[in-house]
Amino acid sequence: MTIAWPYLQRTFESLERPVTVDVLIETDGPELVLAEGHGLLWLGVLSEMLGGRAMWVYAPVSSVEKRAILAGAVELWECFNKPQVLVVDEGPDGTEVMPLAGEHLPSAALPARGFVLPGWARPPLESHAPEFALAKTQGGDAIGLKALAGVASKVQRLYTAVIQRAVDGVTKLAGTVSAQVREAAELDVEAVVPGSLIIRVTPHDEGRFNEASETLRRLLTAEPEELSRELERQGPRVAARYEDLLDEVITHDLALLLSFGGTKRAFVARHTAGRRIDALPTGAQGEHNTWQALGIIDGLDPGERTFTFHDPLTDEEIRGVLAPTFVMPHGIMIGDQSPARVVELGRTRTSTRGGAELVRYQLLSIVSEPRPSTA
Repeated sequence: MTIAWPYLQRTFESLERPVTVDVLIETDGPELVLAEGHGLLWLGVLSEMLGGRAMWVYAPVSSVEKRAILAGAVELWECFNKPQVLVVDEGPDGTEVMPLAGEHLPSAALPARGFVLPGWARPPLESHAPEFALAKTQGGDAIGLKALAGVASKVQRLYTAVIQRAVDGVTKLAGTVSAQVREAAELDVEAVVPGSLIIRVTPHDEGRFNEASETLRRLLTAEPEELSRELERQGPRVAARYEDLLDEVITHDLALLLSFGGTKRAFVARHTAGRRIDALPTGAQGEHNTWQALGIIDGLDPGERTFTFHDPLTDEEIRGVLAPTFVMPHGIMIGDQSPARVVELGRTRTSTRGGAELVRYQLLSIVSEPRPSTA
């Protein structure tokens, strides 16, 4: 298949091709590489090979994004969502290097969505300790002291909000943090790794940290369509602290890699945070309606306050959260073998900041259970 490059224009500017320093994936030849050039680090992908012609795309990456790539913590296509990339056209008559806005890259020229660096191509982990690494999105590793303090504060506040929900069940935006939560959520700086902005941390409560880290990882890696459900499950306080962290990353044009110990990692940078900001509600009042439906409750988790309901009338699987007023009945059966039940559902439609429509569901109550037939 030939890829169309509608925005690619030849240029009179003479640009140098980045020089490969590390081949990450190769079959008959290199297909994914790390390279250096123009004072920057680049991720390069072989987009097209047709006859004697090859098309490469190179995107600038920071040292932290490189760490995220090698750890399998970032989808590779997102690394090319940059203001400007380089397209290298290798042909029988020579090589031409052309700049191109990242937004104009054909999707067919990039790794598929969901694809991360395979495990067999990753180097051994340098550290299994909890830490976070910080750098500018591209260019040197130096960042402002204000940016460092801001991100550290936002990470701590988001982590505290997640712990508070787990310990006290608090989801409201307003209110104080108890001494118990503050102590459990405190993160101490253990060390700063020499020659980098990698900060090693030690949690006061390791058990709580291990529980909360999975929530933090989901929040920072969730696709936009899943993000709204996750934030609704966590409540307004976690949602607000999450948005604060994304705003900080975007404002200071940063790349942040959070490592929770072992292989659990999450990467967020300006080019990945933007998509998630766009997925958040605008804040305007949305359209809300409720209705009753007869069907099967496939899943119900009181701890996470989530549910899955199958409506046989529409053959629709509805996923959402339990309403704050929902009361869990005793001895209820869940799953395919459970009887059909009448439930009351709520649906809210709101606009997202990116212009899409966001639909959220709540399980308000289990109204009744049909009586067995006597016929």
